Amino acid sequence: SLSYIFYKLHSEESSSKIDTRSDGDTNGIPPSVLEERSDGRIPLNQWCSCQCCQTELLEGVVEYRCCKEMTPALQIMTFDGSIERISCITQHEDFGPMTHRAVLENVGPLLKDRNGRSYRRRTSQSLNQ
Repeated sequence: SLSYIFYKLHSEESSSKIDTRSDGDTNGIPPSVLEERSDGRIPLNQWCSCQCCQTELLEGVVEYRCCKEMTPALQIMTFDGSIERISCITQHEDFGPMTHRAVLENVGPLLKDRNGRSYRRRTSQSLNQ
């Protein structure tokens, strides 16, 4: 889709310019804040601005962020204009297909982290971990 092409071009072009704060978070959310969200000291209604976040589905402190706090999600919704009609990246027309098991199993091995290392599932992990 056009959003994906824009995102890929923009992210490749600006990958060296990513604003990594001193705490190491590219979206500027300190780990201490993510931890406070995770343990409930900061309630969901105080940090979720898309109204779709569900803490029951989150695994690990790093996932306690709203799509409206994530630069790539905002870029996609802004570029294609969907930000005017949807409140959450999970409502985007391209989100569903990207979460299909076959897509993740085929594309996952091709993905790399910031250091260029491939993602791998540990032998002790199930497919959902």
